[in-house]
Amino acid sequence: MTYNSPRPLSRFSASLFLFAASVLAQTPGTGAIQGTVYDPSGRAVPKAHVAIENEATHLSRIAATNANGAFAVPLLAPGSYSLVVKVEGSKRRTRMRCRWL
Repeated sequence: MTYNSPRPLSRFSASLFLFAASVLAQTPGTGAIQGTVYDPSGRAVPKAHVAIENEATHLSRIAATNANGAFAVPLLAPGSYSLVVKVEGSKRRTRMRCRWL
């Protein structure tokens, strides 16, 4: 798995951070992306919306973070994905890319 950020994370100091996103094997041919969303001060962000889009097919899945800021999106096909995190009431979004082979 590789992460490619369109900009260095240091430029997003006032925005949200997606931490510990990982791809885990599940059933043959699928994986999952899971992680925890933190704000710049290191506190978990509950009720954030995490949109995960397959860059080849443009199919999207949306998850919400739980009270601890954690989310999981299971049963993903191999490919490159973009992740966008949005918190209700905030104008800022954090975007990152990952690739699951």
